[in-house]
Amino acid sequence: MVGAFQDAIGNPSGLRLDREEDCAEFLSNHVERKIDVRLPCLLAFALTGASASAQDPAPLKSPSEILVIGDREQQEKQREQIQEFVRALSTEGWDSPMTRFEKVCPGVIGLSPAQNLRIAARIRAVAAAANIEVGEDGCPPNLRIVVVPDKHEMLELLKKKHPVLFRDYDGRPVEIVKEDGPVTAWHVRQKLDRRGNTLEPDSNGITSISFDGVSPRVLALYRPVAMGSMILIEQKGLVGLTTMQIADYAAMRSFTTIYPHRLSRSNAPTILRVMNSKIGDDTPLSLTRWDLAFLKAAYSVPPYNYSSAQRDRIRRAIKRDLNIESSR
Repeated sequence: MVGAFQDAIGNPSGLRLDREEDCAEFLSNHVERKIDVRLPCLLAFALTGASASAQDPAPLKSPSEILVIGDREQQEKQREQIQEFVRALSTEGWDSPMTRFEKVCPGVIGLSPAQNLRIAARIRAVAAAANIEVGEDGCPPNLRIVVVPDKHEMLELLKKKHPVLFRDYDGRPVEIVKEDGPVTAWHVRQKLDRRGNTLEPDSNGITSISFDGVSPRVLALYRPVAMGSMILIEQKGLVGLTTMQIADYAAMRSFTTIYPHRLSRSNAPTILRVMNSKIGDDTPLSLTRWDLAFLKAAYSVPPYNYSSAQRDRIRRAIKRDLNIESSR
């Protein structure tokens, strides 16, 4: 299962994509044209901050009181934003820990070779900044970004050629959420018990778990681990974007099970809105402070805690990173 999955995600076209001539054949067959993606305006790893201003409070006698009340209102607003932000970006139910990668190795197909490499390198940099382990150079990709003219056509092609990409390790179908925008993304998972062993169903489809130590009321008996992530991006969604924006968006989509349509409930600044933005919109140039704070927290919480406890820890960590006081 693992070997077949690695072959499929590393080579979704069925070709030798490590050879230049086969990459050209893949692009000619499945990518009608290449988008001229602008180079990043910023070479440094710049993080944009949340820009917000407190609404004017009712007139008070003392200027210091105005400052204090305004600051409190702003802090309360940001606390509410954090609550909705974390709720939108962590999709697991209460009875499961959050899905995470053990190690990431990005690979990009569909743009020019230089752009593909630049995006992959940026994803590696984001992972390192978030304290996510990164594979060595030349590692087989387990995080694949594919740029295509039509995501629906590519999705059907992959289902026919590589059905292993659409089943978790236990054989269950992966969850693919329908999205109206130019992106479709999903994860393939396996389950690890508390000792780090992969859980496999027997011939009857039953998975047995033995445990000792802490009660399952406190810690989960297993945790989901991402074996790989696939992100299909339509060419039309990249017009006007930089390779930095594309890479940072892909990093946020792949490092956790995030569904951007849930962000409508949150006003937090995030790179995840960039694919649905229009030319001229005020969109982040890169990963925001909120995004990085979420990733760092998501990959630092105890792995076998249930997601409700993990989300609570993530909220507190984001408050610390954004310097938001926890007291009212």
